[in-house]
Amino acid sequence: MMITIHKSPQPKIEIFDYNAPTVPAFTLSAQTHEYTQLLSYSFTESTMDLKGRFQFSIAGGDNNLFNEIQPLQIVKIYEGANTPVFIGVIANKDLSCTMSQGGVQRQINFSGMSITGLIANFQLILDIKFLSLTQIMSAETINKDMVLRINELQTKEPLKIKKFLELTWDTYLGYVGVRYLKPTADKAPVKGKAGESNKIVYDIIKNFMGNDFFEVGEAESIPVPIANTFFNQGINTVQQIWQTILAPPVYEMFSRVNEKGKTKIVVRELPFSFRENGIVHNRWGKLPIRKIKSPHLVDYSLRLSIDEVYTTFFAYIEGSSLSADQYIVIEQTDGDKIEKKILQVDEKKLKTYGMKMLQVAFRGYKKQTEKTETITNAMHKLSLRLRSWFGRLDEMYTGSIRIINDFSEKQIRCGERVSFLGGEFYVRSCDHSWSYGGTPTISLQVIRGGKYNKGGEFVKVMPEMGTSNIELKFDGEETNSLVDISWAR
Repeated sequence: MMITIHKSPQPKIEIFDYNAPTVPAFTLSAQTHEYTQLLSYSFTESTMDLKGRFQFSIAGGDNNLFNEIQPLQIVKIYEGANTPVFIGVIANKDLSCTMSQGGVQRQINFSGMSITGLIANFQLILDIKFLSLTQIMSAETINKDMVLRINELQTKEPLKIKKFLELTWDTYLGYVGVRYLKPTADKAPVKGKAGESNKIVYDIIKNFMGNDFFEVGEAESIPVPIANTFFNQGINTVQQIWQTILAPPVYEMFSRVNEKGKTKIVVRELPFSFRENGIVHNRWGKLPIRKIKSPHLVDYSLRLSIDEVYTTFFAYIEGSSLSADQYIVIEQTDGDKIEKKILQVDEKKLKTYGMKMLQVAFRGYKKQTEKTETITNAMHKLSLRLRSWFGRLDEMYTGSIRIINDFSEKQIRCGERVSFLGGEFYVRSCDHSWSYGGTPTISLQVIRGGKYNKGGEFVKVMPEMGTSNIELKFDGEETNSLVDISWAR
């Protein structure tokens, strides 16, 4: 029995000027019974990228859109709903043509990045030879000022991730001259005169993202006190400052549009479960999950590999009393001197694969008032988390899944889970694409595929991979019907 479902995709693109966030300058639509100049579009969001990317093409007929649509205009992409699924900024426009017997065939393309790419690329130039031109303070002055501001927040309690992000962003805006910079508690003077650098870029961010655009996970506090040299005597971006402290692979920093159509910068410790003092911290189970059923499936390719295997895990806090090598040597030769083991070893896999260490350095420093045990305990906990997160990668499936985009309001987003083939996967990236007259699709890059328990802990390899009709088995309904989803113009 064949069930045929007819659908008609109705995407829409709105284009805005940076100073008019509520009224679009242009609307390109593929809605039913409407003339359209929109021929195709695609966009990508990924947990590995703060910038994202998009492109769209329009008909090259008798219109002046190529000249009227300009870089730094803002693009909102809609997929059948009233809220956008992607918001970006035009960076490039391309015109090409082919001469044939039928006449001139033009192709017009526009491309760019997510609006958060403006934040990622927001520059503060501290090259000393340009300081008089830019009217900005020296790197040395700015570093001292930043340390004072951070210390005000972390004197009595651990520094919250969101507070760190907001402080550095506000301070950064003060340095480039687009926002007033308040003095620190000790009234330390901020020398130098601010300039009007990046003013239009800031206006775009403010008009289309607002002032509250950070989304953090459960790990609200940075595990150790921080005191770093954030700025160098050259080109600095705010993303570099954030990743000085919140660096991969332990932290994720990416952008996505939420279900309300708002662009958010997601900054969080990895959303994977771990055990600590016998207690399971179920982050995995709190991630939204969508089930992929066979009617929506186009194709998939999954892989199990031993290319990335770790048997030893070591988290080191830079600025602690000993070097990383000294901690390892002391633990191996005189472990009683360290209260808790910092080096975590998977003895079973060590016998198979040998020493394959995952070492992660965390930026921080040892306060004079803090005991050494506090630092070593922090490293112990972080090493345990590394083992929980990365210790079984050789048992997890990775790959790609392509599905039909039904323009549902509840779309699969990067940084969430999908249920597929009897297991669960983490969605690393989502790539939406559509062309006029074709079937809209979403290509997912997925990792960490396997069986998980109710606590969100990885249990085992998916046991039924490769068996006949596995694609139909886990749909949740007993049917052998084939489904053909066709898209009408």
